[in-house]
Amino acid sequence: MKKIKISVLITTFNSQLYIEETVKSILLQNYKNFEVIIVDNNSVDETVNLIKNFKDTRIKIKILDKNYGQTFALNYGLKFCKGDYIARIDSDDLAMPDRLLKQINLMEKENIDLLSTQVHYINSKSKIIGKSNFFKPNKSNFYLLLLSNPIAHPSIMIKKKIILKEKGYNQNYYYWQDIDLWIKLFNNNKVKLIDNRLTKIRIHKNQISKLKLSTIDKNRKMELINLITEHEKSKYLPKKIKVLILLKKEILIFLINKKIKNFFKILVYLVMNIKNIFFNKFFFITININLKNRL
Repeated sequence: MKKIKISVLITTFNSQLYIEETVKSILLQNYKNFEVIIVDNNSVDETVNLIKNFKDTRIKIKILDKNYGQTFALNYGLKFCKGDYIARIDSDDLAMPDRLLKQINLMEKENIDLLSTQVHYINSKSKIIGKSNFFKPNKSNFYLLLLSNPIAHPSIMIKKKIILKEKGYNQNYYYWQDIDLWIKLFNNNKVKLIDNRLTKIRIHKNQISKLKLSTIDKNRKMELINLITEHEKSKYLPKKIKVLILLKKEILIFLINKKIKNFFKILVYLVMNIKNIFFNKFFFITININLKNRL
């Protein structure tokens, strides 16, 4: 029996609207030596039944007894991946037919540890509505990930041994587990972003109450503050980028607390670091990329 080369890892939770389309986009790949590992976070809709309707032995579904969140589900799924490479995609996104073939060929040719791509953005009807313009991270600027993440998680392929070496995703992060992992990988591994758009990422309205959205937004900000705090003392962090990251941290704190003292702290920080901030090439790179991504 031929050894599986790629494990496509998907996590689901109440994904009935799009999961069929996502799975079909994987099954129709030009490259055939793969398996699909799906970890369901105890969906209460038709997600699991829709997945089970696929009569393809390459699909393995694991159902959790409750919703543990995506980070737990990802790490749980890694235990069942038999491939040498892990390809990620979210349960509402789509893979281009040649995605796996192009990624595996390039990774093996150039011995790449983590490969990500530019992406298309699609709406709820799968119509393309935009495209990414991510900056290319390298050894000198990868800490900019804390300001603007250029590595789209649903687009990546990574060597399994590399992610297992890091013991998977950090369970301390519910929302930013991907950025935490990318930063750790950059120090000792070959990471590359290519211009091919091999994944379509869906942008659609979230059916969550405004109250819950407000809570999620606050939790995301607090978790990002913790992530910045964890990495801000790294010996690999260039001083120029550190200034921008610390400024972002202060702004996040103010957005949560809405306290005047935090606002004045930002003003003092700006005055003391105005030269390092506004004459910093990374400041303009980040602003430029963010603007282009919104156009």
